[in-house]
Amino acid sequence: DEGFEGQGFNISLGVVKPDSSGRPLYGGAINNIPLVAARPGYAFEIEQFRFEFETDDLLDRFEEGLDPFDTDTSEGDADVRTLDPSDRPRVHMPVSVSGFYRFAVPVVDVIPSAELVFDDPFRLNAAVAVEGNFFPVNMLSVGFGHRNWLWYGSAGLRIPLRVFELAMQVQSVGTEPKGVFNTHGLGATVSLALGY
Repeated sequence: DEGFEGQGFNISLGVVKPDSSGRPLYGGAINNIPLVAARPGYAFEIEQFRFEFETDDLLDRFEEGLDPFDTDTSEGDADVRTLDPSDRPRVHMPVSVSGFYRFAVPVVDVIPSAELVFDDPFRLNAAVAVEGNFFPVNMLSVGFGHRNWLWYGSAGLRIPLRVFELAMQVQSVGTEPKGVFNTHGLGATVSLALGY
């Protein structure tokens, strides 16, 4: 309702050097260069909010097309409050410098990457990905890394075609390296990239 109020703009600039076959060999970027700081115009406030549900015969309810949660209760209050223009916090997006290099070895490419985040505290994010470098192993990838105090592991399946690429990636996140092997921080993404 208020147009551009609350929105901000930043840019990232990068360069990628291809090898003789046109595949990315190495690259680097400066990320989150601020142009206009985003300052939200609203605050979502929750006070002593609690939501509970109970269910039984979950599979039967799904098969019958019923709501699986047969009872629910909620307590507390949730409200949206407009912020005064002088009290709008700046959305913090720290500037960073990142880069990668692709090492081509038999059957796979090993791609280490790193990002220096100029924030308080200053931090280093690092990862390594392993991807197949010829069909059909180029449909598979795995990765491991550390980003913003969290460890993560990933596995991906992609269909790389000339004009588009369809990919699915499963990622698990934990506060320590062994935490990536449980399901508490499990997530998945599906993406479609178009281009030539």
